[in-house]
Amino acid sequence: MMIWGLNLPVLKWLTGHFDPVFLSALRMGAGAALLAVLVSCASSSESPKPGQLAQLALASLLSVYLYQLAVTAGIYRTTATNGALVSALHPVVATMAALLLLREKPQGRTLAGALIALGGVALVTVNPEDRVGQVSSGDLLILASLLLNCAGMAVAQRVLTKVDAMSVALWTQTFGAVMLFAHAAALSHQSGTRPRMPSTAGPWIVLVLSGALSSGLSALLWHRAVAAVGMSKASMWMYWVPIFALAAALLVLSEPLHARHIAGLCLVLLGTRFATRA
Repeated sequence: MMIWGLNLPVLKWLTGHFDPVFLSALRMGAGAALLAVLVSCASSSESPKPGQLAQLALASLLSVYLYQLAVTAGIYRTTATNGALVSALHPVVATMAALLLLREKPQGRTLAGALIALGGVALVTVNPEDRVGQVSSGDLLILASLLLNCAGMAVAQRVLTKVDAMSVALWTQTFGAVMLFAHAAALSHQSGTRPRMPSTAGPWIVLVLSGALSSGLSALLWHRAVAAVGMSKASMWMYWVPIFALAAALLVLSEPLHARHIAGLCLVLLGTRFATRA
């Protein structure tokens, strides 16, 4: 969650240098490359069987390819405040998906903790001086991206019971990168122009590091967490993504710190602890 949160300002900066779909493809590719190195160094890693590969391809279609397209289009069409609020529903959506698709039965304290943490995220992301707009097509696209991501993770969790998390993360990221590269190539062919990209080395270095850490290492850690505790409990920690993103904005952009930020952080701490307590 820390890597994903701190990566958000970096990702926003990279969108000024690369086309969005091409950027997503490159980031997934960098993540898949790191995972391939880790798998080659791990003697205990095993390759999924054909049927499991088909399941991972479906998981990647939902949680990587379609998710990336939907969330990118959604952020473009809505306000930052609305986007943050809708994205904060991710743990709640994941809990419901686990209940419906995986037959997990989250306890009452899990749902209560989710609501407490959601309130904390709202305090952090909503500025009282801003006006939260009405539901827009962008908001609906972001909500759709959450549903797609959770459905894909539910499929991946079924494979995680039989295949190690490193192989699952590698194949999921690889399938996603291939789909996104194909999409970027189709867009380039249709427009008759090549994707927008920088001519200097700096943005490329940042992209590789960002993709390797956020799409590679974080994907591995996330799949291991889901395999260990299940999607509904692991998703409670997603409330920390906007908190770490806020911390990055405070440090990098020197944005002001208000009392509501401290109160929101305390609620996220309380809600996460309450929801994940054994």
